Amino acid sequence: RIFEKIIGINLHPAILTEGNEETVRTTRGEIPVIRGSHAIEDAYRKNLPVSGVTVHQLLPGGVFDTGPIILQEEVSLSEGESFDEWENRMHQVEYRILPRALNRVLGLLRENIDVSKGDFLW
Repeated sequence: RIFEKIIGINLHPAILTEGNEETVRTTRGEIPVIRGSHAIEDAYRKNLPVSGVTVHQLLPGGVFDTGPIILQEEVSLSEGESFDEWENRMHQVEYRILPRALNRVLGLLRENIDVSKGDFLW
């Protein structure tokens, strides 16, 4: 019965907002929200001081790369860091936080808490 309440989850290599805002506040100031399939490269090319990783819930009819945030972590860009180094560090954060986010979701589903409508505060 746990799978009756499965929700869509997305792992995105940038700091997102729950809504469709164009900017997001970080520990290093306000930065543009980077959506799309080239988020790591786009953040690096813009020379943003920070980006990060977001695991968020997908909602039916939702806007692309938006939705309730399950877990996110910032990754600061180090001065002189190459794109390959930056990309590797971003992927390391993805590998670390995705299992934590999934455990959070599964824990709620095991408790029979319905989060499928997006009205649950993660």
